[in-house]
Amino acid sequence: MAAVRLWARPRAGTGSPLCRKYCTSRLQDYYTEAAAAEVEVARELRQLPGGGGGSGGWDFVGAKEYLEYRRALYGEITHKALLVDAVGTLLVPSQPMAQIYRKFGEKYGVQYSEDEILSRYRWAYEQPWGRSRLRYVADGRPFWQFIVSSSTGCSDLQYFEELYQYYSTEKAWHLCDPDAEEVFQALRKAGVKTAGVSNFDTRLRPLLQALKCGHWFDAIAVSAEVAAEKPNPTIFFKACEFLGVKPVEAVHVGDDRRNDIWGARDAGCDAWLWGSDIHSFKEVAAEKPNPTIFFKACEFLGVKPVEAVHVGDDRRNDIWGARDAGCDAWLWGSDIHSFKEPWLGCVGDKETLKIVAERIHRFNEWPDLCDYKSLPHFGGIWSKVKNIARLLSNL
Repeated sequence: MAAVRLWARPRAGTGSPLCRKYCTSRLQDYYTEAAAAEVEVARELRQLPGGGGGSGGWDFVGAKEYLEYRRALYGEITHKALLVDAVGTLLVPSQPMAQIYRKFGEKYGVQYSEDEILSRYRWAYEQPWGRSRLRYVADGRPFWQFIVSSSTGCSDLQYFEELYQYYSTEKAWHLCDPDAEEVFQALRKAGVKTAGVSNFDTRLRPLLQALKCGHWFDAIAVSAEVAAEKPNPTIFFKACEFLGVKPVEAVHVGDDRRNDIWGARDAGCDAWLWGSDIHSFKEVAAEKPNPTIFFKACEFLGVKPVEAVHVGDDRRNDIWGARDAGCDAWLWGSDIHSFKEPWLGCVGDKETLKIVAERIHRFNEWPDLCDYKSLPHFGGIWSKVKNIARLLSNL
């Protein structure tokens, strides 16, 4: 495998036009705390002699010096730790859940079809769990008994035990990425610490050992053991504590936008969405897109990268590349669908309001609206944010 470059991408959505003035003061948040000093150097390098901002203050030569300075100090690896979600990212069920529930349940009189079981499972999983603050306590049996009985209509304890034991074995699961072991070995050899972060019960550790991947991790943060479930940032804090790193020095990879991405970012970690931002663990260690072309474009225009937004259809080359240069970036076909959209105000107020209101209800806190700049279609003008804030105050 080629030399590993677990590179730091600025957090998705940084520099959104909606919160540009508010977020500019947070420029250092784009980088790890360990690199805070280099940001100050970069600011100096990006100013022409006698310049003080404005369209004439960007120095392309200074940008190249800044990149060289980064490499001299930190090499290519700028994240110190990789956090990885378990189910849905590292591993997935070998057979569809509904198929297994029905197959095991036939002798116990389960008559629901697989589609009905799946529908009932989803309904049950979304219900508030009133027996404790956490769904997964110790071995998680009470919670899973509720899920199985609600999904199948069968409360037979023997049936439940058969299912529970099946999902405790390696035959029920397989790794998502066949090349994962090679990547984890290379990352750890390069000095990157690794941890699993999962909403799961106490079966996870022996399950990872059975799948022969437990040794890939320096630590495991299981919700049943640390008494916190994603998206609660506590579980990410714990994982970083186990590894001896700060949250800003870690990147989390997971498949759930709410639990993995928002949760990790609330803790101060970087976060990449599995299946969207990245599709394999090799991409985690891939060489980064070269930001020089974006620096050059800004030089031609006489603007700083933080004053520019790039629109493109390639998440890696356009979005990650532009953001690594310090530009804002919108993904064509996802963030925007036409060139009218960036200037039309807030496109998705209702959906955004719903998500923000859910956060307030769940965590009993008033969120920083700037944290939601990465949501799809949250572009627009500040007056729209004020309208949302006024609506929220009436909830």
